[in-house]
Amino acid sequence: MTSLLELPVPTRSAPAGWADVADELTRSCAARADAATLLLRPGVVGVLAGAAPIVWVHGPVDTDALVRTLAASPEVVEVSVRADDLVTTRALEAAGWWTESVMAQLVHPGRDTEPHRAPEGYAVEALTVADLPELRAVLLASGNASAALVESCYGDDFFVRAAPAWLFGARDANGRLVATVGVRRQQRSAMLFGLVVEPAHRSAGLGRALVDAAIGAGRAAGAEFAHASAEQDALPLALSCGFHRVGAWRRLSR
Repeated sequence: MTSLLELPVPTRSAPAGWADVADELTRSCAARADAATLLLRPGVVGVLAGAAPIVWVHGPVDTDALVRTLAASPEVVEVSVRADDLVTTRALEAAGWWTESVMAQLVHPGRDTEPHRAPEGYAVEALTVADLPELRAVLLASGNASAALVESCYGDDFFVRAAPAWLFGARDANGRLVATVGVRRQQRSAMLFGLVVEPAHRSAGLGRALVDAAIGAGRAAGAEFAHASAEQDALPLALSCGFHRVGAWRRLSR
């Protein structure tokens, strides 16, 4: 783990792509896992236990070894596999996993853009520890997330455990939180996650305003580019915000 983190961070003049995202995911997992919980092999990286366990299969991998590792890692309940990797997908399905969704992998160049202002009647603001209970309620009601996942990823220690990370929210005219997004600074990039807008407030421009705020925070923290994954219904918003597709993940659960 230490040797990986000490590797020079690559720099490229070309637009970021799939390999850049895989490198960022690898370094991020290495930074938050110890030797016992870090999964790091050719084509795969992940955190096997602790806060928010997850595995990413981003390239060719030893599927038999992966299946054995996951069988011995009960805390991992989500694996993202490169969508065109049918060999790994079938091996996991044979071991009891199933596809939850297919997510587009998106990259944003991170250049300065004119911030999208919050629509009239709403305010976009940075959230704090005091806002976490309300944020969890929004995620549970409108984010299609389980209570266990929300508690694991957005506990009261979020800003310590996920640092450096920021959360932004949109409040309606009554001051009620109705939309949220998160962004975490990695090595060269910033990763956006957890964009949720309550159904009654969709199509008002809140998603665009929150994405712009998150990208701006990553850029201010020194990120060269931003990346995120999105399901099909969120693609129009992401593309309108300047993201472009570089691939796709198949998200499997058990």
